[in-house]
Amino acid sequence: MRSKARKWVLQGNYGYGHGWQDLCASEFRTEINAHLKEYRENEGGTYRVVTRDMRFYNDTKSLTTDTTGEVQNENVQSESD
Repeated sequence: MRSKARKWVLQGNYGYGHGWQDLCASEFRTEINAHLKEYRENEGGTYRVVTRDMRFYNDTKSLTTDTTGEVQNENVQSESD
């Protein structure tokens, strides 16, 4: 069985040919908007907010996502198994 959650990610592009880099992430849009305001006031560069859908499977204890938003299942077993 699967369930989904949305994660908001603030990305920055400072030029220099490195492209968009993740600066911070949150489950709440209001928190990301506060970070966006702080970055715009204190740093140079261009910023954007993107979303990533996270998928959780009941048979695992841990999930991660890579920079493309793909879910990587680590298959961590519990100690009671």
